[in-house]
Amino acid sequence: MLIKTKTVTAGDGAKAVSYVLAPGENEQVFVLEGTPENALMADEFAMLCDQKTGLLHNTINPGMYELADADREHSIAAIKAEYGVPQESPHLLVEHQKFRKDGTLQRHLHLFMQAQDARGNLVNTWRSKKRDELLSRFMEIELGHRITPGRHNAWVHEKMIERSLDRHAAIMDEFKEVVKVARYTEVQNQRSKRLGFNIDYFTSELTQIAELPRDEQARKVAELIDKFEDCGIEAGTKRSRILLQHPSGEKAFNINKILKIEAHDTGNFIKEVGRYLDNDCIKPGREHPGTSDQYDKATGKVASNQHSDSGEAECPASDHPQSDEELEITNAARDLRANIRRFSDNRASDVSAADIEAAPDIDDPHLMLKLSRQLKKSLSTRKIGSVLEPTLRPAKIR
Repeated sequence: MLIKTKTVTAGDGAKAVSYVLAPGENEQVFVLEGTPENALMADEFAMLCDQKTGLLHNTINPGMYELADADREHSIAAIKAEYGVPQESPHLLVEHQKFRKDGTLQRHLHLFMQAQDARGNLVNTWRSKKRDELLSRFMEIELGHRITPGRHNAWVHEKMIERSLDRHAAIMDEFKEVVKVARYTEVQNQRSKRLGFNIDYFTSELTQIAELPRDEQARKVAELIDKFEDCGIEAGTKRSRILLQHPSGEKAFNINKILKIEAHDTGNFIKEVGRYLDNDCIKPGREHPGTSDQYDKATGKVASNQHSDSGEAECPASDHPQSDEELEITNAARDLRANIRRFSDNRASDVSAADIEAAPDIDDPHLMLKLSRQLKKSLSTRKIGSVLEPTLRPAKIR
């Protein structure tokens, strides 16, 4: 089970609730307990009290398990007790249901409740991440679910002992020394579910490959990618990134997050992986050292690009591979040409009427007046097309 707590800024309650109630793609939304008015009234009360936080927003993800009504009530009671919210206070409980590409049904809950204790004071959410882990492990033991070690197992074990939860502490005793390092983020996890990509298996296998000698990693990575139909490998926008590309065109995962290959060697590594993969699996990426070459489907060999993006001729490919220093020099020259072209294109748009006006005479008695007029003209005529437009976002939830 995974329980997370966020705070909703006072006045943003309506946006947060509306966002949760709006069904996403292939998603169904059900209001299980309470009404949206309960959350809106709690948010309005916080505004009247001039409090910064209007609501507590908890997500409850039971994973592979299905929560019965009694299990849900037990979870909600534990969350309220942890953060000091009165048990009798009203709340809003919303369930999201969505089918994955493999046909399994994914369920998770959203809980909105007031952010005040029984005296009307703002509840304390300090160390909420650790306390959420404590809640998650507590409910897993209470409901008989499989224990999922987190990043703060020792802290959770210590708090269980302090609260005289002897049975729970005894079960957590074997996990207190486990330090979990996340192989992927929650955003990547959700994206992989949407794509039908098993990121847990992929990253688990990749972790084992990272322990192998360097000269064996490329072949093993190619074998791993080959298990995922129509997936490919390409260079990222940054030199250190090696991206796994999904058939949909989206970037499924940054392989180098686990392999930790030096940035100057990523291009050569992509070439090595390409030699073990089918030709169609190599995707042309952004040019950086070692990645400007593409596979020729007719010959099955690596062919170097003869022209850059600007149409200028590149140096012919030599028979021997370039050294790291030569690759850096080649790349620096390409970037320099691109920057020169960009500067030339933008220079014309930066010229205003004030730039071409004759400079005032230093001995002129009205020098300050003319300088002021020239500055005003420059500011009024300069282009402002580079100003960013504001982006509309969902409700601000902390």
